[in-house]
Amino acid sequence: MLDSPQRRPYNEANGTAKEDGTMKWMIASDLHGSAKYCRQMVEAFEREGADRLLLLGDLLYHGPRNDLPDGYAPKEVIPLLNGLKPKLCCVRGNCEAEVDQMVLSFPVMADYCILPVGEKLVYATHGHIYNKKNLSLIHISEPTRRTPISYAVFCLKKKKKYRQRRECGEG
Repeated sequence: MLDSPQRRPYNEANGTAKEDGTMKWMIASDLHGSAKYCRQMVEAFEREGADRLLLLGDLLYHGPRNDLPDGYAPKEVIPLLNGLKPKLCCVRGNCEAEVDQMVLSFPVMADYCILPVGEKLVYATHGHIYNKKNLSLIHISEPTRRTPISYAVFCLKKKKKYRQRRECGEG
């Protein structure tokens, strides 16, 4: 969760900053169409009293390299996420496709987003395009930006390293 000081008073209609100037963010990623995990995420969001939910992609589809997650039911995930539309900020993951945007009522196809958090900026992305090794300075140092990027949020997973084993006599 991120607590973000804002300079405007709390407005319940659009979910902007609380009276003390803070906004609580919850960050989640990689639902991969699991209604089970989506429900758990929504419950945590409500329980924690977060104002906004930052989704770092891979919302509906599991991708060809991944097994089906527990509770795989993307048609159930769609209304759960659409119901949170006013509180969502989302970037795409490596499993998002244009068809996902057709069924979701909030934007999901941005490669990254930049969020103001007090006097700092947070650069948020899934990590499959922009990551620690490929953080495009062109995207984060636009000439009109007065504040440098202070934090970067990525959805990064440890990659399994597979060693190819060859038997004696194989090519």
